[in-house]
Amino acid sequence: MLIAGATVWYFRPANLYGPGIAITNYDQYLKDLPTDRRQAINAVLLSMANYNSTKPVSTANTAAIRQGSVAAKYNQITNVHSGTFIADIPALKQSYVIQYEWSSDSNNISLSDRTVVASCPKTEQTIYKSTTCKEMPEFNGEGEQ
Repeated sequence: MLIAGATVWYFRPANLYGPGIAITNYDQYLKDLPTDRRQAINAVLLSMANYNSTKPVSTANTAAIRQGSVAAKYNQITNVHSGTFIADIPALKQSYVIQYEWSSDSNNISLSDRTVVASCPKTEQTIYKSTTCKEMPEFNGEGEQ
């Protein structure tokens, strides 16, 4: 029994959402953000980076939450935490606006269908002027911005 349990633990994926680009400063800005939300954000960030790159993006790249970009709130009535921030990926010269929500109750019917979304920053939010950002069609149905 111990061997079977150890085997299951050994083969359990490190990130249930797949590979991602790690954000190095979560604890500085979003200490209470649960691990599963962090993993989901990291995976969505990698998907967006790959969509906006001409060659596959390595998971060795890291991102950082931009200072002054975090907005978070908690709705006591619905028990839903939500927020936004900008994630910068210096090695790729890419930035994305991340929107997220979570609840301590994983079955909370007040959560939206997409609890993590990455989108292109507005022009005034860009710090890498030489890059073009395209929205992923499955996120909002729009093309290049």
